[in-house]
Amino acid sequence: MQCEEFEQLIFLYVNDELEDSERVRVEQHVGACADCAAALAREQRWLDTLAARASEEPAPALLAQCRSELAEAIDDISLTGWRRWVELLRPTRWIVLRPAVSAVALVLLGIIAGNVIPSWLMRDAGQESTPVVTVSGLSDHDLRNVDVSGLTWVPGSDPTAPAVELQMTAPKPFTLRGTATDSDVRQVLLSVVRDSARSDAGLRLESVDVLRLQDQDPEVRQVLAFAARNDPNPGVRLKALESLRAFARDPQVRQALLDALMRDDNPGVRVEAINTLRVLCGSGAQPDRQLVEVLKDRMRKDPSTYVRLQSAAAIRDLGPRVTY
Repeated sequence: MQCEEFEQLIFLYVNDELEDSERVRVEQHVGACADCAAALAREQRWLDTLAARASEEPAPALLAQCRSELAEAIDDISLTGWRRWVELLRPTRWIVLRPAVSAVALVLLGIIAGNVIPSWLMRDAGQESTPVVTVSGLSDHDLRNVDVSGLTWVPGSDPTAPAVELQMTAPKPFTLRGTATDSDVRQVLLSVVRDSARSDAGLRLESVDVLRLQDQDPEVRQVLAFAARNDPNPGVRLKALESLRAFARDPQVRQALLDALMRDDNPGVRVEAINTLRVLCGSGAQPDRQLVEVLKDRMRKDPSTYVRLQSAAAIRDLGPRVTY
């Protein structure tokens, strides 16, 4: 064995991922090569240090900012052709890049709005305002035949069970008000998260935020797990996984975590999945074959260095509990 070949095998050796014949070759080489023996010892010390170091949770505000910036960067990279030109025309970009021009434009818009909006209000003054329904027992037929156009949080409501208002689109539009414990509101929110084709990503994110306060409900956890696997927006998938952190031992939640780690093409989603699974592996949970095989696969193949290292650390946390 040459030293170059040893360098390619050292990581797999310290994580006990080599066949017996390969392990023997590595050990024979180390016995004859002092430099490679020192490299092996450094790798083992580094992994031991990484395992012993306590992980610190970042501040929620910093974590939210980093995820937002990551999502925007991923979106910018993915834009091609005409989409990139459309993105360049976004008002927020011009406000940041051209503050003086933007200020003039905003003044002109204000003048126009000051003349146009009052005429609209006068025109609509005689029309009936949108009624507010405070959870009045809508039928299943009603809920299936309306769409949600917006969600707002009611100021001053109980933070442990905040009230929200859902703007419902129907032949006669109305606003549905209540909390996630109210049957009508809960069913509408579940429907929004289930059916990504009928709502935008922002509304689904808000709906997940409301539903996560009812994560003790098995149906809510089921829908959040579904969103973590299937929602087309990575931000929604990430938010759904965050909402399920405390329930990693639930079989459907653990399956959602494994699916995200194995198949999601967004690195932020895979990082969230492996972080939760790492905590699960270190908490004394009994491993199964699928969990071990997914961790081994990601340790060798994941494009993210962080995910590969955390997968290897999770296998080490399982230790003697792995019997296959």
